[in-house]
Amino acid sequence: METRTEELEIEVKAATAQTTTQGQQISDIQWKLEDAENRQRRNNLRILGIAEDLEGPDTRAYIASLFKQAFPDLNGWDWEKEIQRAHRFPLMKKKQALTATNRDQSYPRAIIMYFGNFLLRQAVFEKARPNSKVTVEGVSFFSRPDFAHATVERRWRLRQMIAQFQELEAEAYLLSPARLEIRAFLLTSMTQGWHTDKIKLMEVSRHPTGCGIKNLYPLLLNSIQDDLATLVKKWEARVGAKETEECESMEMARTVLVSAGPQAQHFMVLYNLYYTPAKIASWGKTAGIMCPRCGCPKADLCHMFFQCVKLGSLITGISDILKKILKQSIYLKPQMVLLGVDHSVCNSRDRYFLFIAMSVFRNCIASLWRDVHPPWFNQWFSQLLSMYHLENSLYELKGAAACKDSLELGHLSPYGSWAPRTRRLYK
Repeated sequence: METRTEELEIEVKAATAQTTTQGQQISDIQWKLEDAENRQRRNNLRILGIAEDLEGPDTRAYIASLFKQAFPDLNGWDWEKEIQRAHRFPLMKKKQALTATNRDQSYPRAIIMYFGNFLLRQAVFEKARPNSKVTVEGVSFFSRPDFAHATVERRWRLRQMIAQFQELEAEAYLLSPARLEIRAFLLTSMTQGWHTDKIKLMEVSRHPTGCGIKNLYPLLLNSIQDDLATLVKKWEARVGAKETEECESMEMARTVLVSAGPQAQHFMVLYNLYYTPAKIASWGKTAGIMCPRCGCPKADLCHMFFQCVKLGSLITGISDILKKILKQSIYLKPQMVLLGVDHSVCNSRDRYFLFIAMSVFRNCIASLWRDVHPPWFNQWFSQLLSMYHLENSLYELKGAAACKDSLELGHLSPYGSWAPRTRRLYK
């Protein structure tokens, strides 16, 4: 009897595994079919805003004539030849179409056209985007890509999600064809006994020569105000108004910071971000700061920055504190780092330091979220996926499952996995 039961359990497990595998294969096939349909439509373009019956019996000729007037710089193309097909969509009478799609009676159906040349199609799309309508002789229109029906449905759901993200002051974007990208977020978490109340990590400058962190406004952490004040008093007592050499200033700053407590050590880590990886590893080891993952004292910039943010070191008062502690330093201008940068005051070394800071901010938010693991966000995000029926769809299935255990900021890949935008600055 027991043997028979064990055999049945084995068969059930095998059947379950086979069903799971087949379900994944079906999902992959569905995705490939949808992707193939989108690729088949890539020479299509939808034109919206043109009133019904304005095109007359020959839609293709009307559109060709309209584009000749709207885009004179593209008149080197033979519009009658390149626009091979054009018709209203859906292909039914006006009243039926408007009723079937629940649109306002005054809103006309879209005109779908097929271009023989993709470059011309792309040029028209760039000139007539939804946010830059084109007007010719009282006719205003704009263009949109022509996607598969399933892709359009998913784009609509993702737009609803983006509206939810914007309520939390997140920077979320809809990428083509239907991908969600999160570039910044409000961080609310409880880590190692320190409460970080909605630290707002905004997007940093994307280009290395931009030289600065844009709109970094951390909120004041009441829990460590006393420690910060004590730190400044200790430094002023040691140094006073006496002028010191750069090397002596750095050594004294390190000594005071190491003796002032764990949160001060993380100020030291923030300071170390603007030096070489070797110095960072050495001073991190002296301060007793270990890698949060492997325990190795030679943690790279990314690991050091995890510790700095997770303990709430980035606060409003840190700029003044760093300026007092490191006022003799010719290598670091904290006010530039925290409050933005004027390009005219940046020398080559400042640019190097700020490029490191931008790289750390840009590439480590994903891993920071994975380490912090805020339960409130995982629950909220899962509910949001469920609200818009995305947890059962092909595209977001893996992403929804991943959010139950951990969250990695990034974008949903074509096959549904939540792909982090993470890159290590140093190995």
